[in-house]
Amino acid sequence: MEERLHVLHILKRDELGGLSRYVRDLSRGLIERGVRVTIACRADDGIDSFQGLDVEVLDLPIDEGLGGVLKSGMWLRKWVKKNHVNVLHVHHRSAAMVALPLRKLCGVKSLYTLHLTHLPRFREVNAFVAMGDYYHVPSKMAFDWLVEQGVDERKIQLIVHGIDMDRYRLPSAEERKTARKRFGFDDDVVVGGYVGRFEDPKNEDWLLDVAMQMKNEKAGFLFAGGGAGKDAFERKLKDLGLGNRAVSLANVDPLEVYWAMDCFLLPSGIEGFSLATGEAMACGLPVCRTRTAGCEELVLDGETGVSVRIDREAFVNEAVGLMRMKREALLKMGGQASSYIRSRFTEDEQVADTMAYYEKIAGVADRKAGLDS
Repeated sequence: MEERLHVLHILKRDELGGLSRYVRDLSRGLIERGVRVTIACRADDGIDSFQGLDVEVLDLPIDEGLGGVLKSGMWLRKWVKKNHVNVLHVHHRSAAMVALPLRKLCGVKSLYTLHLTHLPRFREVNAFVAMGDYYHVPSKMAFDWLVEQGVDERKIQLIVHGIDMDRYRLPSAEERKTARKRFGFDDDVVVGGYVGRFEDPKNEDWLLDVAMQMKNEKAGFLFAGGGAGKDAFERKLKDLGLGNRAVSLANVDPLEVYWAMDCFLLPSGIEGFSLATGEAMACGLPVCRTRTAGCEELVLDGETGVSVRIDREAFVNEAVGLMRMKREALLKMGGQASSYIRSRFTEDEQVADTMAYYEKIAGVADRKAGLDS
């Protein structure tokens, strides 16, 4: 009987953001292909990214410092011995530390996905205890950065993130009108916005500068997500005096947020890819984003959006310029963005490439070849 591949994802926590959505969407595609998927993370009250998936979610204190990491590692060591696992797919440095005893004592290979480049002290830590046996990156910049940190490029696989095209799509005129009405925006208001974490290194305060520049124009803003800096961001946003022209949301489905926008703004200082940018583009939004990892893959300057160096003043100027474009130009650029994403970033291709890499790591492909010969 052919072995059923079993993948254990390890995350620091389930949270509103691209990382949890990446694991959810990838897991859904793997399950459809017969893979058994288990997810270990700290569950977050009010957030259940994996609801509806045929997965077992193990709630562990991975986010509780060294003690939580050690406790989680010991518990998972016993669990893995009872539940055969082929690959550990880890998504954070804390998760990599949890996976260490499983690699050493249970003999399971691990795959570390780099979700953010330019992590402090990565080279020193990775040289002491490798984050993974193998590495996955979603962008060329992330690949190059890992090589600069001393990782053997033969152990790195570049697989770009896929977008759920059935879900993240161009809205109908009625869907767009409904979404904008939900958030209180009239049709003639140009709405810019952001979906993601509000904490270092996202540079969320740059978005406030954009809002201030557009204060006396027919412009509105949608900001969705959580994070350590969200409360401070909302206090500053209130002080701008924009009233109901600036809407801040917490744990919300991003789909209608994208549908209510006219353009997407990403001021991050560090990224690994930016799944939210790809989702927004698939929904027909031109983007203004900094030239972080993933920008090279996603943005065709002047066609699908604009890219800008990581500089506060430069970003604000470009974002304001995008929002001041004529509606017809924004719609044209947004349509080109959607077509570009749909032609290059399919979930089917991402899942197939990831599954093939899992099989290579686990040696399943070699065993299949032996059986066929």
